[in-house]
Amino acid sequence: MTTSPTDVSAVCKAVDRSKSALLLEGLPHQNAESALLEQELRSKEVRRIGGFPFYAAPLTLRLDHEAALRTSLSAAATLPPYTGWKMCGGFHPDFAVVWRGCDVPRCSLLCFGCCEVMSLTPTSCLHTDLENGQFLLIYETLRSYRKNRPGGYLDGFDRIVARMAAGPAGD
Repeated sequence: MTTSPTDVSAVCKAVDRSKSALLLEGLPHQNAESALLEQELRSKEVRRIGGFPFYAAPLTLRLDHEAALRTSLSAAATLPPYTGWKMCGGFHPDFAVVWRGCDVPRCSLLCFGCCEVMSLTPTSCLHTDLENGQFLLIYETLRSYRKNRPGGYLDGFDRIVARMAAGPAGD
């Protein structure tokens, strides 16, 4: 799927005009944690967005965090064109931000492993990368919302993000 500036602009405008946001936590990774995913699917209440499973109970999103997400995800520079499949085992949304009060229902699915965003409506999917600086801000905003997902897979992101934040000198 190619990303056009018009598509990105429409997503950004809609997110900016949204009235509120709902945060959902993604289940374990479909490849790296397949046994854990199956266990969670059997034992937890789940809702699906774009075919991906999320824990059904929304997480309480602080207003300042909601504002930070809206600011980040309504800026075209945050959503550069998709550069292709990454070597992380496939897109897997760690969180979904469901934007309320938009022109049509909209969700931003955030994959920390791929540094990507899928912006969904009932009839469209815009797949983009996530600009590194904004990735770091969004990750830092959402890391404290890990509540339901078992296992240590996400803990590895803390080390990756620390290296990214340190830049080339931190290697």
